[in-house]
Amino acid sequence: MKKKSIIAIMMLITLSTAMFVGCNNNKNENQNEKAKVEASINNNDTNNLKNDYQNRKDEKEIANNINEQKNKKEEKNNSKDLNKNTIKNKNTNQNKSTNENKKQNESSNFTPQKAIEIAKQKYGTQKGNILYSYKEEPYISGDKKGYYIKLSSKTMIEQGGTGTLTWLLVTNDGKIIEDPRMN
Repeated sequence: MKKKSIIAIMMLITLSTAMFVGCNNNKNENQNEKAKVEASINNNDTNNLKNDYQNRKDEKEIANNINEQKNKKEEKNNSKDLNKNTIKNKNTNQNKSTNENKKQNESSNFTPQKAIEIAKQKYGTQKGNILYSYKEEPYISGDKKGYYIKLSSKTMIEQGGTGTLTWLLVTNDGKIIEDPRMN
């Protein structure tokens, strides 16, 4: 009986060891499965995060490219507008300077003798009785230049008077202002 008991105890020990080892094997298999699942999840999460990051990065690059293209277009349009305005201003300035040069030439070429000629065309000489003289200083106002012209009567001077009939202001554009206020 002792032999049977010892055999029975040994069988029990063997069975319990086998069960324990089998359980451990199942535990190890379960842990291995769990580890594989977790690794797969982590790997998928990492891949998803990487993909999300790459997608966001791509979207940002696309947005930046679009913004750069818009900015280049705006710069190009602004440059065109600036060029148009520059050309327009150059043309305007050239026209202004041409007109100013003409006026300046007209006014610089305008002499007291020309002013007297203009006055003589309107008032004549009355057979040499009207004398013309001028004030040395030219009248200048903006782009206008002129001379004060004095009309005198020869007959009145011979009779002892000043002979002054009137003063005129004759400008370089041919206008005659009668009896201007003299300073």
